[in-house]
Amino acid sequence: MRGYEFKEFAGNRMLLVNLDYYWKFSEDFTMAVFADFGQAGFGKREFAGMGMKPGIGVGFQFEDFLRLNLAQRLDDTDRSPVVSARTEMRF
Repeated sequence: MRGYEFKEFAGNRMLLVNLDYYWKFSEDFTMAVFADFGQAGFGKREFAGMGMKPGIGVGFQFEDFLRLNLAQRLDDTDRSPVVSARTEMRF
């Protein structure tokens, strides 16, 4: 989930909801605001006891090649926002 550390969650059960709203400024540049909600856990009891973890942020996409995200977790706002990048190459 954006806003949380890489592999912060583990389990054999998972629920993830992503909501993104995009503004396309040109063919090469798109901006998005997003909200993520999710949880994970091993077994029904741990999964049910965890509760949904929320995060919000903003993303910038350059063509179809690069997406940069700045996300903040909402369950512990004292932590710093997380920057992440996603890239892909089609061939």
